[in-house]
Amino acid sequence: MADDAEYKKLVDDVGRTILVIQELCRQHGIFDGLRKLLECSNCGLMEDVAFSGRLITYRAGAEDVDTGLRFPEPDHDGYSRCPGCGVVVQLEKEEDNWKEGK
Repeated sequence: MADDAEYKKLVDDVGRTILVIQELCRQHGIFDGLRKLLECSNCGLMEDVAFSGRLITYRAGAEDVDTGLRFPEPDHDGYSRCPGCGVVVQLEKEEDNWKEGK
């Protein structure tokens, strides 16, 4: 087994590589799955992930038509602005479904 210094370097290298891959995915429009998808309650524009892994947007009733609009990446508080109507939208909060004893 590697000593602690070798192990720490290996883990650090893997972590840096993952960050690079995530950034490349974002640059190429590939959804990394690290956040929920955005949806505008005002105009109905919503994100989805195509079979190719690319992020797309559509409106209800036209699911097969990518509008070409893209929500900006949410800030640290989960806020973004709808590219369709300009309304501020927030990512859905994760619910903690863990219950003691389950």
